Amino acid sequence: MLHELTGTYLAPDGGDVSTFEPEFEHTAYPCKLIWGPGTWKQAVDFLGRSNIEEDDVVWADRIFMIRTGLGLRASTGPLGSLFGVGPWADDVESPRSPGAVQALPESQRQGSWFVIRANFPNDALEHVMGKYLGSDTALHELHELRRLPRCSCGVDELAAAKNWKEALQVASSA
Repeated sequence: MLHELTGTYLAPDGGDVSTFEPEFEHTAYPCKLIWGPGTWKQAVDFLGRSNIEEDDVVWADRIFMIRTGLGLRASTGPLGSLFGVGPWADDVESPRSPGAVQALPESQRQGSWFVIRANFPNDALEHVMGKYLGSDTALHELHELRRLPRCSCGVDELAAAKNWKEALQVASSA
């Protein structure tokens, strides 16, 4: 008998939660783990006794925070193959929500923080990678072309290269 572990998520209908990671914003649309992990039977039992109702979720103009620094690594997903940078990008982390950043332990607060308003986390990651990391890469050149006359990745850079505390102050006032 198969006892695969699963979770139950609040996510848009048809939203792909396969890339969900609690600390990072990897999914295109906001989602939240509300139960799990556990077995499929436990998940079905949870859903049968819960009072989850449909709700509207704001997915446009979200605030993302991205940390850069030596030794960090971000999963690039489809962005990596699009720009030929591979499945991982060095010296950058995947986007986080301000709430996730605020909960970080002291040991994970160092580095330079960027506060980006964007519709999707990959747009925010592309912006930081393309504008600030590896100015001699194809990704930087493509991003610069897409910025003419305005960044078509649709981001609004609210703060660049701030420390943890300064970046959170910007994010909280956005």
